[in-house]
Amino acid sequence: MKIQILTRAYALTIEVSTQETILEIKRKIEHFLGVPISSQTLSIYDWELLDGLDLEDYPIVTEGTKIDLTINDHTPSLETRRQMQITVKFSSRKHNIEIDITETVGSLKEKIHIIDGTPIKQMMLFFSGVEMDEDFRSLSDYGVGEFSEIVVFLKTMSRLVTEPPSRKLGFVVQTSSALFDSTCIPLEMKDSSTI
Repeated sequence: MKIQILTRAYALTIEVSTQETILEIKRKIEHFLGVPISSQTLSIYDWELLDGLDLEDYPIVTEGTKIDLTINDHTPSLETRRQMQITVKFSSRKHNIEIDITETVGSLKEKIHIIDGTPIKQMMLFFSGVEMDEDFRSLSDYGVGEFSEIVVFLKTMSRLVTEPPSRKLGFVVQTSSALFDSTCIPLEMKDSSTI
């Protein structure tokens, strides 16, 4: 016979036999709707149907009966969960960091700086091989979720941002050694060079 399983969002019609247990019906619901058995409560007219009994034990169940499905979700939904854990991996170390689901790339760099001391300007963050290069974008824009691993590469900072113009200096080095017989060596160098 066919019965209807009703939730707030949808109705599911399934084929059952009167010898099927409530638990077997819950398995079918789990298969079709993806709701775990432990989260399901089936009832008719506010009477809960018990897992160990079969439909024969409930004479009110006939062809076309509507059974209410209440989903008891004990895990917090994405809307109520605000925090998630990710791993930030450097070449020689890693940190597990608790972040908010609305975290941006820029705010994650700030957290890494606080935890690890790495300068923000030197960080390049990568997730699944893609550089997260826009600081204003949220981590979820890049697909980062619970237990994701973000790899940190460090940029090398050049000491010479712009080299100032220099002059060439010409001079002669004269040796006074028995080996060189007081040889003169002409040299040309930049005025910014060191000895």
